Amino acid sequence: MNGQAPVDFAAATYIDPTDPFYSFEAKQHFMSTPQPFVQDIPVASPELAAFNEAQRLADLEKLSNEYTPEYTGPLVGDLKSSRELAHEYAGADPIYVTKTSAMYPAYTHYRKIRGDGNCAWRAIAFGYFELLLRSNSVDVVNREWARLHSLGNLLKAADIRDYLYEDFAAETSNVFRVISEFILEEDPNAVSGLVTHFNEVSDSLIAYLKMLTSAWTKSRPADYGAYLESANQTNLETAVLEYCRIVVEPFGVELDHVGMKAFIDCLVIPADFRVEISYLDRSPGSEVNIHHFESGENPFAPTVRLLYRPGHYDIIYKAGDLSELVPFLDKPQASPVQVSFMPHLPDQFFTSTPLNLFLQPVNSVTNTATASTRTNDDRDRFRASLFQYPPFQPSPLPFQTSIFRNSAYNPSHYQSENFQPELYQPELTEVSSRGGHGSRRRM
Repeated sequence: MNGQAPVDFAAATYIDPTDPFYSFEAKQHFMSTPQPFVQDIPVASPELAAFNEAQRLADLEKLSNEYTPEYTGPLVGDLKSSRELAHEYAGADPIYVTKTSAMYPAYTHYRKIRGDGNCAWRAIAFGYFELLLRSNSVDVVNREWARLHSLGNLLKAADIRDYLYEDFAAETSNVFRVISEFILEEDPNAVSGLVTHFNEVSDSLIAYLKMLTSAWTKSRPADYGAYLESANQTNLETAVLEYCRIVVEPFGVELDHVGMKAFIDCLVIPADFRVEISYLDRSPGSEVNIHHFESGENPFAPTVRLLYRPGHYDIIYKAGDLSELVPFLDKPQASPVQVSFMPHLPDQFFTSTPLNLFLQPVNSVTNTATASTRTNDDRDRFRASLFQYPPFQPSPLPFQTSIFRNSAYNPSHYQSENFQPELYQPELTEVSSRGGHGSRRRM
């Protein structure tokens, strides 16, 4: 075969049919001869198979722990109808279907929080700032920032250096300033503006609040250490320090019940707010189970409402919450004060006459007398023009009381914004002298 040694087809264990080195006859012999090596593959023992399966599961668990999902959507979302929760769980477990369907109409809206491991921190923090905006009081906002700023003493006591948190504290201070501006400017888009600004600085806020909560927890080991499992093996101070290092301080670690209570005790309760958590789980019942975090002093305090689903928190709102979010939107505008020069108001024999009809002067007492002497038989012959008085004209007559005469609402007074100098005539008042002789002075 072209000077090459002959190939022993019987001894060959494998011939690639596509290899051009072998002749057509060799390929035909290989393909038509049973291959004994197929039956000679060794079979793994049960012990080896079990080891391989355990190794495979360990590798999968390692990959799962190291996996970082790609989170999408805003950190704090816009308001949505709570009916979407029922649609979301429409094909889920019947218990979840029943509980989500029962939430409406008691809870009308919810706000989705990104599930990146910080959802509990972010939901409570935004709910706290939203309640400050709802208070519509700059004094309340300033008082709260002063309180949080004073907690810097806890950070120093916990041996946290200034340079580690001063930038985060500045961003937090800026949020309070933005809320105060929304209140002062009576911005109708204040809530959406707060959402936008909060999303921009959310990570800095969470970092600062984590430091405050850690320092708060370390300063009160007796309040939180007893609930930690490690407290049985070491003293409370050591258990709390280890807990803060593992759970509270790291970014992206979800809060458990102990950390949740410490965070609420630090941020929410001292502000005279409360937190209500509705648990959507497989527990018995047709409605969500509710747990309250409150001081007990004010059961009607403004409330941050959270919806807990296994491993995640969102914000929910009751029917009456949204109408109070920005109370200055419904605040009545101050109307110009008008003065009535009528001796008395006419009797009303018709329904709901606007009050401004009676805040106009009367040129003559005749109209008033006519109105007051009307009988029930005159109702059918009522003419609206009877009560349509002419436009406002300052009365040249002297006023009956010195209080009104000297007030800024008197257009004849120099302090009135509608002051007319030609009407200003100081009245001469009789003053008795000691000698009994009367004298006159100008008022």
